[in-house]
Formats: sequence, C-alpha cells, structure tokens
Amino acid sequence: DRAEIARVIQALQAGGARAVALDILLLPGGGTPEGSAALAAAMKACACALIPFSLPDDGPPDRGAVPAPVLAQALLRYDDEAALARSEGYYRPRRLVAPEAGLAEAAAALGHISVRPETDGSMRRDLPLLRLNGEVYPSLPLRLAAFARGADWQQARARFGAGISVDGSLQPRLDELSRLGVNYYGPTGSFDNVGFAELLAGRVDPARLQGRIAVVGVSALAAGDHVPTPFDARLPGMERIATVTDNLLTGRSLVRPAWGGAAGRRPRAGSGGRRCATPG
Repeated sequence: DRAEIARVIQALQAGGARAVALDILLLPGGGTPEGSAALAAAMKACACALIPFSLPDDGPPDRGAVPAPVLAQALLRYDDEAALARSEGYYRPRRLVAPEAGLAEAAAALGHISVRPETDGSMRRDLPLLRLNGEVYPSLPLRLAAFARGADWQQARARFGAGISVDGSLQPRLDELSRLGVNYYGPTGSFDNVGFAELLAGRVDPARLQGRIAVVGVSALAAGDHVPTPFDARLPGMERIATVTDNLLTGRSLVRPAWGGAAGRRPRAGSGGRRCATPG
C-alpha cells in the first residue's frame, strides 16, 4: 500500500531521520493512483527519500530511452576502461527496470539493487557500479551513503578495479572485478528494526530515529525479498542494503584478493512484517 508507505516516510521525517531508502521496486501500475500520488507528495516534502531501480542481466537488451531521474544518477567520471570491461565479465546488465515516473521524479536520489549470488548461493559482494548502454549507475547503498554524508554526487569518481571517491567523504575500495566485499554483522536483526504498526501508532522513541538512516522494506518470511548470507539463509533484503550502506559509511567492507579466504565478521544483535532497518 503506497499510501501507507507515504505515512511511514512522514513519520520517519517527523522523527528526525536524515535519509530514508525504500527497498521496494515501485513499478508502474503497482499501486492505485491515489496511493502513488500520496507517496510522491510525501517524498517531495521529505526531500530525503531514495528509491531503487533494477539492472537485470537477463532478457532482451534494452536500448530504450532512460528516464531522466535515473539518468541523472549516472557517474560522470571514471577511469580504466579495461578494468570496467573485466567487471562486465562477472555481471553485465542487459536492461533497466525503472520505477513509476512520478515517483522517480519525487525521489531525492535513486540507485540500483542488482546483485549476483556466489557459487554457494550467498550474497557476499555488492556491485556498487554497473554500466548499461554507456552510462555507469550507482547501487542504492552507494547512493544512500553519499546522500547521508551530504556528499556532492556530481563530484564522484571511480577507478574500476580499485576504488571510488565521492566528494572526498566516501572512499570505498573495490576488488579486481569492481565488487565490494560485504561485511555482514550477523543474522536477521543485526540492525535496530521498527515495525510499521508501532511507527504509525507513535510508539517509537524519537531517539531511535533522530539522525538515523532508515531502510524501509519487508522482513516477513513469506515475502520474496530475502537473500542468503554467511550468517542467515533468508536475510531480509532491507538488512542487506543496511549492511552495505553501513560498510560504506564506516569503511568496514571486506577487502581481499579473489584467492583470499573468508575474513572474520563481527556479529551484533532481533524482527517480521513490514519494517524499517536503521543503520548508522
């Protein structure tokens, strides 16, 4: 229900959250006109809401026009075309799955949520930058971390196979295939989780929201947005995004060569249903 998500954004803004990311693909026709209008209005008023798009590596190649709000996220400066080509041997998008136009226009920023599982099925790496039809797009966690830092995304620069610098405030290192090693902190519940019902009922201490980053998604086991990790066979997608965002903000992503073994990970601390995860 997009009207309910609108109320959640309003409640998070009122609680002092500095950024809100939706781990929900807001596809055209996925809600009522009234719900979409309410959500767009809430996002515009907040000026702090980020939403995703997807860059699948299957299906027929897409050569269509890219919506302006998505194109505006494209990286303007990058180096090492050879390293970029190597990374495309690992994952190469073929098409864009964009959000509803009015919602994309209302968002403060957008980023892709495409990932590739490892041979054991787990999601050990994030793909911070992916190229489609000549343009390089950031992942939602990367765009979220930059937004939360107040960094100027127009000043972002990448050296594929080495690292990214965003306005000097974010400088994550990448492996030789331009991937980010994800440092998971534990199973589901490693971040503070807030349920929609308690948030909308006003039962959440504002101190849990003030200055925080909120990732809004679904944690119910029946929902499809779950990923396998080294700690949890079904980690909610919003907690994966929260983890990667926190890795970027704190510099705690894993850096190891392709032949390296598993690195130690520090666990933290529990949730179900529609929820918000709050990293940093």
